[in-house]
Amino acid sequence: MTRLERLQAQAEREAKRLAETQDRMMLEEAKKLERAREANNKRRYRHGARLDDKGFFALKDEALDALVDLLVPLLTLPDPVDTLNRLIGVPGVLAAKGVKVVAEKVESNGATVSAEKR
Repeated sequence: MTRLERLQAQAEREAKRLAETQDRMMLEEAKKLERAREANNKRRYRHGARLDDKGFFALKDEALDALVDLLVPLLTLPDPVDTLNRLIGVPGVLAAKGVKVVAEKVESNGATVSAEKR
């Protein structure tokens, strides 16, 4: 076997090894994507079922789309749940139950004024 033949054989072995490595990496990536897809589907099903249980599916599609569109900007905030809770949280829950809620209102001059809500 000449030097040229040995180099060609070595190049063929290295190409074969590289192809096997790439195939193995592609299979691992495909498995990873499939696991992520399955987890996402489970998550969609679980949260969709929760929305259905809470009565959101009684709304028309346009209303659901509008609610989702209103919630999307919250994704840019560091703590969207806390922000939403501060906006409509406990006072909203109490008011919905008929409890009088006293909300503080800040006037343009910076003074705080209590206003009673029903």
